[in-house]
Amino acid sequence: MSKRLAGILRTLFIILGLLLIALGVWPILLHFDVGPIVELTRWVDHGIWAALPTHAWWPWALGAAAILCTILAFWIIVATFKVHRINKVSSEASNDDGSIALQMNPIIGGIASSMENAEGVEKVERRVAWDRGHQQATFAIQAKPETPFADLVALAEQTERDFRAAFPDSELETVYKLHYSRITA
Repeated sequence: MSKRLAGILRTLFIILGLLLIALGVWPILLHFDVGPIVELTRWVDHGIWAALPTHAWWPWALGAAAILCTILAFWIIVATFKVHRINKVSSEASNDDGSIALQMNPIIGGIASSMENAEGVEKVERRVAWDRGHQQATFAIQAKPETPFADLVALAEQTERDFRAAFPDSELETVYKLHYSRITA
């Protein structure tokens, strides 16, 4: 998810949350006769609101609002769950004579397979994708419950050193997520 999309979604949810809070607090404040709220309620012309469905344009406005909200909802769903996978990463060694691009999925897959062979590691899931404007390789290491945390940290640090030694000019960021399996009785 990009920073821009995250900002838009946060703004939408903040506005929606504030609106829902206001709609929930309004009747409570009316019940306790809070002065400004009572005056604001008297100022609102309820007859106009009650007469809206009788106008000829009302069904068209409702239909347009429903279509607009449906399109917006689908856009939010697709944009939120869309993953921007990376297939190739350009090398810094590229110049005017030619460009060098690395297929990172097989490389990251090999690194994940190598980490799975480490003692105490059950499985390693990997992902190479754009995250907030950065190319990122993520390794989710699932370890056995009895594996010392220091061993997992050492594995991640050694893997990072090996990756940077093999690809010193790579702009690919690496993230290591360490998880333990559940203890079963």
